[in-house]
Amino acid sequence: MIDSVKHYFIDISNQYENKSGYNYWDNHVKYVMQIAGDLAKEVGAELEIVEISAILHDVAKVLKLRENESHNLVGAEVAEEFLLNEGYDKEKIEKVKKCILYHSSDLDKSVKLSKEEWCVRNADIISMFHNITIFYFIALCEYQLSYNECRLCVKEMLQNKYHHLDTKLKKQYDDALRIIYDAI
Repeated sequence: MIDSVKHYFIDISNQYENKSGYNYWDNHVKYVMQIAGDLAKEVGAELEIVEISAILHDVAKVLKLRENESHNLVGAEVAEEFLLNEGYDKEKIEKVKKCILYHSSDLDKSVKLSKEEWCVRNADIISMFHNITIFYFIALCEYQLSYNECRLCVKEMLQNKYHHLDTKLKKQYDDALRIIYDAI
């Protein structure tokens, strides 16, 4: 199933790149999948769920669907439809949907993440260390900011993402964030 999901996402990423100049697979999702897989092995999470969720976590952004709605919610719906069409197990689909729903944004303190959800959420954040240029792309191309505005915006985006990283993982990335932040 993972290969099927991967091929699907790479295909839509290539189509998105032809329109926008940015390839989500090459510049973001492949890192999220790798990091999420490593975290899954460390914490004993269900690897298949984690990898499928990591691949599909930004599917709504790539497809540019219902952009005025939460990409988490729309992405979970798209993932469900795709996985059902592929004949994937319905219980596993529910786990994937939750991983996509919880992969970004603020969470209510009462939400207790599963191991799989935790892996995808933190991998998405950690991936910024592999390619911070995504933030520049957003600031320059999508927000159309000036150079100085762009620098400030990128710092803010990095800080906001880092804020959501699990406390235990922050200790591993504090120095890297400081170096990147100072370089901007």
